[in-house]
Amino acid sequence: PSEDQFQSLLKTQQQWNEQRAALDRQFQATPEDSNYADQLKALEAARDQDYQRVLGTNAFDNLQKQSDTGFALMKKYENLWGLNDTKIDSVYAAMKYYQKSVADYESDVRSREIQGQTVDWAAVNRDLQQFSAVTGQTLQTYLGADNYQRMLQNGVFQLSPPDLSAHRQTTH
Repeated sequence: PSEDQFQSLLKTQQQWNEQRAALDRQFQATPEDSNYADQLKALEAARDQDYQRVLGTNAFDNLQKQSDTGFALMKKYENLWGLNDTKIDSVYAAMKYYQKSVADYESDVRSREIQGQTVDWAAVNRDLQQFSAVTGQTLQTYLGADNYQRMLQNGVFQLSPPDLSAHRQTTH
């Protein structure tokens, strides 16, 4: 980034740090509260939007990739694991899709529960387990079993869905 961009990013990060500290103080006794998670996501989304505005879409996307542990591991071991830029980008995109889908599903379930709808937590968890398994199988087919296992063992994939029943507000 240019000097002006860097200063804007630094200011945005400082504001985010202050807002995050205030949020942490507010929810100190109950950080597992779903409102905490929702407010934290909103803070992160606002920060990311500001970063994207300052850097532009391509530079922002590149920054996100470079700060992602799984992406960094794939780049580091690409020759050993038989990867190339196309495969790395495909795997990275698949993992971002998986993470966003799980987060969106979790948000939807929480919203329905807050609105008073009954949530079948066993079914929710089964859906998440199934989506995780399908994503893992797709990656294994694409990469080959050996490379997939190496990458899984090295923490490139985070395919363990959250147990959303722990976030229940009421017993249904």
